Amino acid sequence: MAQCRKASPMSFLLRTTFVRLWSGEFHNDLSVLPLALLHKPDAEVDGEMISVYAVYFCRLGRLKCLIKPSERDISVGEGALIDVKLSSDKIWILKKDRLVMRNLSGPTETGDHMHIIVSEHEQYFGLQESVVAEQLLQNSEHAADDIFWLAHSVYPYAKEQISTRVSSIFMRFLFLPGIFHDRVLLATFRDLKKHFTHSEFRSLSADGIRKELISLMEHQGASRSPRALLHYWKNFYSRYLHNWSHENAPCGLLLDTSSGAIGLIRKSSISLLRCLEDIELLSFGMHA
Repeated sequence: MAQCRKASPMSFLLRTTFVRLWSGEFHNDLSVLPLALLHKPDAEVDGEMISVYAVYFCRLGRLKCLIKPSERDISVGEGALIDVKLSSDKIWILKKDRLVMRNLSGPTETGDHMHIIVSEHEQYFGLQESVVAEQLLQNSEHAADDIFWLAHSVYPYAKEQISTRVSSIFMRFLFLPGIFHDRVLLATFRDLKKHFTHSEFRSLSADGIRKELISLMEHQGASRSPRALLHYWKNFYSRYLHNWSHENAPCGLLLDTSSGAIGLIRKSSISLLRCLEDIELLSFGMHA
């Protein structure tokens, strides 16, 4: 049976609450296994921390292991933590609204102690949620109004042409790669009381979907004025983004230890995160 002993006094164990544990890649040369431990240091405090440990295995007559904590813990901050992955030199922390990466160095030998050193610098990766929100004009109160006034300046006295141009621009954004999602669009139609069966919806062509969108706007009263049309498009975009976030919620991380590539698993897709670009790139999914 393996025996474990602590690297140093760890009295905080008596007052901490353990939440979750992740293991990294085993280092054959050093016989070390990195671990990430999510814990709540104090029951009276809401914040959670991640501590990184190095577990060393050795055979001196019998199997023994030595646990060495890192000298720096990682504060999780606000929001639920979804997943953590450890590679040989990085720790990836996935939350609902962001992905954070920190470099790990070591295990390195300092005197007779060996530790995994956690970098104090964080690198953030932009997730698709922020891109989709920007494309759907949700990051600014005035973005949709700017489109309206642009169309109004081109056709100052043609109400019908203003409405046609505004709808054309809004539909173009909706059909962008990574934005369009058939289940999201179907859910949004249903939210606004326009019901299709799955087979009926899948039989629609791109032009058919555009006609249904225009019909939906007219049914809600958007034909009264260009301003009313703008209001209903903004409401449609808001519902669409809500459904997009639900249908594409992040579920976990996928690490390729041979290449160091990190993938983000969503409910309906798999994305690749590239360190040089700091952004999530869709690799496979149901977005078209």
